[in-house]
Amino acid sequence: MKEYITLVLAVYVIVFICIRIYNNPRVEYFNEEENNSNGNNSNSNNDTDEAIDKANDRFKQQEVKQNEQNLQISKLKSRIDELRKSLVILNTKDENEYKNIYNKYNASDSLSQIPESIKNRMALPSNIDVNVSVDPTL
Repeated sequence: MKEYITLVLAVYVIVFICIRIYNNPRVEYFNEEENNSNGNNSNSNNDTDEAIDKANDRFKQQEVKQNEQNLQISKLKSRIDELRKSLVILNTKDENEYKNIYNKYNASDSLSQIPESIKNRMALPSNIDVNVSVDPTL
């Protein structure tokens, strides 16, 4: 019941204000020429323009700073990429040196990559001959 009364009162107040404005309008609030001729309004317009100009200047300064930061970030990013590539190359070289020092070979290595001393120890032939004969009757 309280909500109903509150709603009726709110509608009454809104309707009362609308009818009051309709019956007794103040034209000076709606006439732009009079507003511009008034000194107080022109000062407030100037204040607004100054505030907008300050905000634009601040925005431009922030944009310049952001561009500088983006440039620095891109430089650092490219430097990091170069260092990563160098690190990969160094790791590959280290692995190769380790393999050479300790004579470690992968399963994918060919026989030609094995040094002669290892071949002799393992009794691997240095030359492998493959003879294939084809039966002419086939």
